[in-house]
Amino acid sequence: MALLFAPKSGTDLRSDISDVTRRGYDQTADLARRAKDQSVDLYNTVRAKAGDVLDLPSHKISDARDTIEETVGKMGDNASTALHQLENKFGKKDSNSDSKSANAA
Repeated sequence: MALLFAPKSGTDLRSDISDVTRRGYDQTADLARRAKDQSVDLYNTVRAKAGDVLDLPSHKISDARDTIEETVGKMGDNASTALHQLENKFGKKDSNSDSKSANAA
């Protein structure tokens, strides 16, 4: 506003107004570029974090599945070992000999 009331010639006044306008435009363009860059950075950060959050349940499920499979495998091994120990202690019964004994009687 002060430019309009300054005692200058029309040519000088137009030149000053043009300079101020150009600086304002340059500053606005610079702010717009910085805002765009920050927006892109923010978008990429949020996208990466969202991907991490979405992947978390699948990792937990995968870990739980692995644990369950390992536990079931150990239980099967333990049951097999116990069965072998019982067979060794009491002797292995042949299902065919049981049916032959039942038929003989």
